[in-house]
Amino acid sequence: MTGQEEFAADFDSLGLWLYDHNSSPKWAKLSDWSPLFMVRADLNGVGTDTCLVCNFETKGLWYYDGQNKTLTKLSSDSPDSHNP
Repeated sequence: MTGQEEFAADFDSLGLWLYDHNSSPKWAKLSDWSPLFMVRADLNGVGTDTCLVCNFETKGLWYYDGQNKTLTKLSSDSPDSHNP
C-alpha cells in the first residue's frame, strides 16, 4: 500500500463513487450515472493510474482526472453504440 490508495465503484442507481483511503469522508460521488464500463489509466504520465475513462452509454464518454478531481465529457457518443 502506498498510502494513496483509492478506487472507483459503480453502485448502479446510486451512481459512480470514489473511495479514497486518505480523505474524510472516504467516499465521494463522481457521477449520478452508472457506467457501462470504465478503464483506469496513467494518462498524465505521473506513474500512477489517476485517470478514469467511463462509458455512460447515452450520456457519452467521460474522463475523470483524479489529480485535478474533474469530470470532463470527451464525446456525446458511446463507443459501444456503433457497429463497424
